[in-house]
Amino acid sequence: MLTKNTIEIFAVTMSKMLSLQIPPQQSGKVHSKFKNGLNVQFGDNLLYIGALGTPLSAFGMLVTKADLIQLLDNIQVGEIVISKDKRFVFYTTQGIINLEYINVEYVDLGIPNIKYSIEKIANNKLYAHLSGLELDKRTGMTLDDREKKYIARLITTSKEDYQENLEIIKFFTGRGIGLTPSGDDLLLGFSFALRIFNQGACWLLCMRKITAQQLTTPISIAYAQALLSGYVSLNCLNLALVLDTQDTEKIKTVVDDVAAFGYTSGYDTLYGFWLGLCFLINYKK
Repeated sequence: MLTKNTIEIFAVTMSKMLSLQIPPQQSGKVHSKFKNGLNVQFGDNLLYIGALGTPLSAFGMLVTKADLIQLLDNIQVGEIVISKDKRFVFYTTQGIINLEYINVEYVDLGIPNIKYSIEKIANNKLYAHLSGLELDKRTGMTLDDREKKYIARLITTSKEDYQENLEIIKFFTGRGIGLTPSGDDLLLGFSFALRIFNQGACWLLCMRKITAQQLTTPISIAYAQALLSGYVSLNCLNLALVLDTQDTEKIKTVVDDVAAFGYTSGYDTLYGFWLGLCFLINYKK
């Protein structure tokens, strides 16, 4: 039963995309919780709540570490959350938690329009650094003979071939284990590389079609929907922003930040991003 205990906590930072998606008044539930954050589900949309000092998600907000600890200590997966009046109300067996987001900093995680030339990628320092990491050995993919064949198709076939795109995307969607399977993360990284160079319109259309079929986990779907709406997490955004830098230490820091996400999710995303750059190099030959 609910007690009379009420905890007040406050959001500090919020993704601008999330601010556009929050329902004015809707019932949801705690979808999943982790050591450093949690997801709340409202219909088909997810809200990720993390702690200050961790990367902001495209569909996320950050609270202080102390507030996050209070939240995680008092909620359970499946408990009801109500969105109303610039706050989220968590109804838990421990009491009520009000998470307000009245005075927050809004962060634009929109994918930038970069002017970097595709012809320069082969000699790019970020591309060279990623190539030296042997990402195929760090991914969560098994990379058996069948997967290797689809990887080859991913980086060599035309992204204007509608049926080919659908087959490749469907193959990788949901492939692997976890809340964001490795195949989904790979597709995310690959699509992000194409998106920042304004390439692959047909590919992205096919991504939208397969994503709408909900063939994988809700969290993977949320990341894909954000990308297709033009938004990514802060760590991914930083990849695009270091494309034209000559600062190798800065590149290493940004790549390490992406790699640190999840068990293999970060490396899977980097592998997909690197494959996207490989495709763009082949595309321009």
